[in-house]
Amino acid sequence: MSLKPHYPWNVLVFPAASEIGLEIHRSLRGLKEVVLHGANISGPSVADHHYTRLHTLPSVYETDCLTQLQRLIATHKIDAIIPAHDDVVLWLAQQAPPLAAQII
Repeated sequence: MSLKPHYPWNVLVFPAASEIGLEIHRSLRGLKEVVLHGANISGPSVADHHYTRLHTLPSVYETDCLTQLQRLIATHKIDAIIPAHDDVVLWLAQQAPPLAAQII
């Protein structure tokens, strides 16, 4: 799977509240080609102050995370996911085939 040839790309950073997630936000927030979305577990976090499009997802250790991620991808037309935590990198690699978004 590759990114669509036209802009803007809807890019999801997961988890958005990690330090890596915040660094990705700082790096991509001003690009006209990217619409940034963040995803976090439920509850207040530092990502609330940075991401204007912040979504709630369960932990990758919860059974319904994949279903809810697929719903988020479909609802918001997410083109790419940038994992911002080591555990999420591994989990996304294991879940990649059924996902309709490019994992970066």
